[in-house]
Amino acid sequence: MMLKPIIFLKDYGKENFNAGFKARKDACDIIDRLNFKDIDISFTVKDDKSKLYKLINYALLFFKLSFLKRNTVIIVQYPCRKVVKLLKAFKSKFKTVAIIHDIESLRFRENINENEEISNLNFFNVLITHNVFMTEKIKKMGVVNTEFVELNLFDYLYSDENNQPKSQGICFAGNIDKSGFIRNIPQNLIDYGVKLYGVKSESLILNENIKYLGAYDSDKIVSVLDGKFALLWDGDSADTCNGITGEYLRYNNPHKLSLYIAAKIPVIIWKDAATAKFVSDNKIGIAVKNLDDAVGILKNIDEKQYNEMLKNISIINNKIKNGEFLKSAVEKALKIIEQN
Repeated sequence: MMLKPIIFLKDYGKENFNAGFKARKDACDIIDRLNFKDIDISFTVKDDKSKLYKLINYALLFFKLSFLKRNTVIIVQYPCRKVVKLLKAFKSKFKTVAIIHDIESLRFRENINENEEISNLNFFNVLITHNVFMTEKIKKMGVVNTEFVELNLFDYLYSDENNQPKSQGICFAGNIDKSGFIRNIPQNLIDYGVKLYGVKSESLILNENIKYLGAYDSDKIVSVLDGKFALLWDGDSADTCNGITGEYLRYNNPHKLSLYIAAKIPVIIWKDAATAKFVSDNKIGIAVKNLDDAVGILKNIDEKQYNEMLKNISIINNKIKNGEFLKSAVEKALKIIEQN
């Protein structure tokens, strides 16, 4: 039984066909099940652009925080720069836990003050990072005044099962315009079959043999995603995951992986991605150096091996649809705080 009161600052925003909303909303729903008290701060990402509106709401949040007891545990979703500034105003009054969705100085690099981010991360008593690779990276950046818990995989809550028989080919879900590698997919992979789901501008011309099947919200996509394998790749190259977005795969847990597991589709992933070890260890897909190698590997996977992948992915699917990864991570974080 926890001795300290626990408050969750509830923040998720608005559905906009990307993983940012879904991951935050799922975190809110999962933590709701733990029966902590919450303060709704979702105003921070509403469409209302009024500075006065935001100022009033932040003042209201400051007012609510000021009445909380000393040593109350505050759980937030990070990034949340303005909320961190408010919490810092109370110095050491609270114990704090941050559920990390992104490290902005790694994801964007430009126009991000890395020193400010390091200071913000060091403020928290416990950080729930994506995985050990992210933990070690931010430690090297200078985040040393906190304890760490690894999430290992984002959960993915959904209502509609994807139980349709999987057709041949590879599917990819994401922002098509920003996924430059799609323009460079090798012909042997196109011949194997490629289906795309996500936001795409009309001006983007795809290879005529690549099927574009539209954009769906984060709940519906689970039931419509179709392919024998699902591709987790980023950057402009088919030879490796490059650029800022490709390099970020070395440290983050792509929410896309959780979507593919929710849809019960084995994964093709870049071998140097942080989650490649998770995919390989749990035998839910294959890790490849480049996309040209993928087809040869896929053709050597027999029915028995593929069915084993489906069996393994169903086990993890049961965990992510019940929020078990975040629940476990939060409980570990609270235990660390209670012991300190």
